[in-house]
Amino acid sequence: MTRKPSKKASKSVEAAEAEAAAIDSLVAQVKGTLGKQLSILKDVSIWIPSGIPRLDLATGGGFPAGKLTTLIGKKSVGKSSLTVHMLSQIQKMGGLAVGLDAERANLKSRCIAQGIDMARYIASQPESLDSFIRENFKTGKEEVVKGAFQIMEDVLKVIFKSAPSTLVGVVLDSVAGSSVASEIEADYGKAGMGKHARVLSQAFRKIMPIIEEMNTCFILVNQLKEKIGVMFGNPTTYIGKNPIDFHSSITMEMVQAGVYPEKSPTPEGINTKVWVSKNKVFRPFGKFSYVTWFDRGIDTLWECIDFLHKDQNAFGTTSGYVVFDDKKYRQKEFYNIVRASSELTEMVHRMAKEVVDETLANYRDASLHSGAPVFAPIIAE
Repeated sequence: MTRKPSKKASKSVEAAEAEAAAIDSLVAQVKGTLGKQLSILKDVSIWIPSGIPRLDLATGGGFPAGKLTTLIGKKSVGKSSLTVHMLSQIQKMGGLAVGLDAERANLKSRCIAQGIDMARYIASQPESLDSFIRENFKTGKEEVVKGAFQIMEDVLKVIFKSAPSTLVGVVLDSVAGSSVASEIEADYGKAGMGKHARVLSQAFRKIMPIIEEMNTCFILVNQLKEKIGVMFGNPTTYIGKNPIDFHSSITMEMVQAGVYPEKSPTPEGINTKVWVSKNKVFRPFGKFSYVTWFDRGIDTLWECIDFLHKDQNAFGTTSGYVVFDDKKYRQKEFYNIVRASSELTEMVHRMAKEVVDETLANYRDASLHSGAPVFAPIIAE
């Protein structure tokens, strides 16, 4: 025999429904009042895969469009090589690559070796982060010199007017190598506190809405420097730390972990270790490593083979050898065989991509169903 719901219970249900309807009506009213100022929150809709499986797993899919990604490290750790590699990946996706080389250290031959199409590469060498007026030493007339952020804003506005759906990648290399107007106008050796931080703070507040609106992948490079007189705690910092930390969605701290091959008298590259110290679009604190080659930068085929062999045991494991077609090869021998065949190259890339896509899909699916947005980081050393 089933019991009929009591009058008290039915009244509480009716009251809850009436309250929910009132809230829905209130939300609709507020949305109508906001009009054009109403925003719709979105997840990252476009990811630029790096082709480095371990990086894509640690960050959530590569580099996100519409966000700021910061690369931090000391000299010779592969920061610039990674940015050039990512610009070439953006070009392969049909996007535009913009390089702001404040350090004036990038080489055309290096860009070509890393896959950059120079005919579709927009390069600029800004003299400062912000704009300033100076006298042209050739003509003697005053002229306005545009800063890095003004150049970026002008480029993005032109692209937005002509082809608003175009994927754009912008690299500023680097903050530490950039000057500011007040520094240029001052005498040599004159001290100034927080000049870069003030400019960056104002610039980010202005440029970030444009970057998000246009789905632009903005990559910022910065160098670590030593604090003076620090006895305890972390002795390192970097220029413009606070504004960069606030606005960055992904922060990667990079260190050099020796040469490759190890203990070789004639090294061919360096081992780069990366720690994702901040990630607002995926799980933070992931760790991974890859090889930056001296002659060609980052080799995605090598990284895919290394990932499949060492992390996934896709080619068997016989004392470190790669097993393929019932034959044993050293990893470099197998790499040369695969590199000589377009079919094998495509197969290896496809296998690595399938593993990465499946792993990321499983993590996101588990997070969606469990209601827990944070997982233990993927660590691939």
